[in-house]
Amino acid sequence: MGILFSALRDKIYRMLDDPTGEGFSEDLLKDGIHAALDAILPWVPMRATVTLAVTSGSNGNMEYALPDDCYGIEGVYDIDGVPIRYARLDPEMYRGDASQEQDWIEYPIGHLLFSKEVTDDLTVFYVAYWPKPTTSNSYIAVPNHLVTALSLYATAYSLIPGGISSATIRQFNQRVDSGTPEDNPLGTRVEKLLRLFEIEMNRYPPHLRATRA
Repeated sequence: MGILFSALRDKIYRMLDDPTGEGFSEDLLKDGIHAALDAILPWVPMRATVTLAVTSGSNGNMEYALPDDCYGIEGVYDIDGVPIRYARLDPEMYRGDASQEQDWIEYPIGHLLFSKEVTDDLTVFYVAYWPKPTTSNSYIAVPNHLVTALSLYATAYSLIPGGISSATIRQFNQRVDSGTPEDNPLGTRVEKLLRLFEIEMNRYPPHLRATRA
């Protein structure tokens, strides 16, 4: 499962019709691959779990920092595997001492905030960002069926700088050529590639978030 960064890079170079990569820097392709790994998250995020150990502190064991790679929380369970209820902030929802049972919200961003003091370790099921490759030997551990989508998105990303530099303001121009010429053909290529990316991703069902307790 997955692909080496170097193999994905070479695939993108071929899609750019530049097999040697002379016209595009590796840093640009790396940025494009990083952006592509984020773009697939609504369909296919990485699944992960983390154990939050009970600690003593001034917050009364009611606030815990989430992992840096956390993209969204699926559920929180106590040491016995019993789900802890997710609290929705609405006028009729009590929190803190007024709450009848333990519950949690993500507040502020990147932190779990509980209504009552946590007395045992907790397990958090969450979806995570895909790790970003940093070297040619980095392994991108995504499912194999996502390689084409990553290539399409990263190729589009790599064309954006050229499209920006070739864009012109033609407010007073009069077209005399026939047909439907394009003012910025690179920009059109980017749009088509992104559309192909969406078509490719929509071949697979989007990630269904877990039902929160």
